[in-house]
Amino acid sequence: MTQNSDTPWAHIFRDKYYRGVGDLHNASARGNSSTTWRGIVEHLPMLWKGVGSAVADGQNTMFWSQLWVSSQPSKDLALQPIPSNKHSTKVADYWDEDRGWRWEELSDYLPPNTLKEIASFELAQDTGIKDDKQSPMACGDSWSTQVVIVERLIETVRAKDARRESGGVEEAAGQ
Repeated sequence: MTQNSDTPWAHIFRDKYYRGVGDLHNASARGNSSTTWRGIVEHLPMLWKGVGSAVADGQNTMFWSQLWVSSQPSKDLALQPIPSNKHSTKVADYWDEDRGWRWEELSDYLPPNTLKEIASFELAQDTGIKDDKQSPMACGDSWSTQVVIVERLIETVRAKDARRESGGVEEAAGQ
């Protein structure tokens, strides 16, 4: 469902079982859930083990529970318990477009080496590039994550240039 999220069966599961929850990380089984869905939810921890996020705009990555800056979730690196009202915050919630990371909200919870890793990320807001899943091999390797983001940014720019060029050709041909 995460790799082929536009397939019909992914739409059915998303619409029926986890509409309004945000993403599959927050999914749960209700009393009327099918046995298939219950099986998926039961095995989600195993499914997510080692799967990280290539962070771009930070809107689809859970800051504390998903792998994105390390080979461990940020909550496992925390120096003190994370308040429950912060458990579902996204990476973008700790980013300010004008000044960057909101260090005052992070420095009490994370060790200096993790803060340094986070400092190496700059969110790609207003580019149209969304966060994406990445293989376990690349998790915790910020260089690999940044390469994925740069490659996607280059693809986006090339696609926009190609559309602009073809639009220019069509306009010239129409005259």
